[in-house]
Amino acid sequence: MTDITWIVVANSSRARLLESRGAGEGLALVREFEHPESRAKGGDLVSDRPGHTATDQGRRTALDPDTEPKRVAQEQFARELGQVLEQGRVQNRYGALVLVASAPFLGILRAQLPEAVKTQVREAIDKDYTALAERELAAQLSVSVAR
Repeated sequence: MTDITWIVVANSSRARLLESRGAGEGLALVREFEHPESRAKGGDLVSDRPGHTATDQGRRTALDPDTEPKRVAQEQFARELGQVLEQGRVQNRYGALVLVASAPFLGILRAQLPEAVKTQVREAIDKDYTALAERELAAQLSVSVAR
């Protein structure tokens, strides 16, 4: 088992994977992710406009999707992150995991993580720190990394 902690700092459209080798060691960037589809408007994510039908309450689309296209894009991004975390777990590249994500995306991310990765999660923080530099991030997460 390794003493390295991986830290995922994410929102629904971008993420950074960082690693810490312990308290006072700072953070090292492992990989960055961009998912512009999650920022797109829902209508831009579907190829065709659905047909419309008249109801007592007015017009509505005939084929309303069960899940909004934007949510589907966010779930896809969360699955992509989960696959990278699973690969790192299998390769024994980290021993603990800290998730830092905006509140709505944190729930989506946790739901999409493989079960084995979920067991590695030491802490989950519902903050959007994606705009912070590594030095500022290290200061914000010093307690989480020191454990």
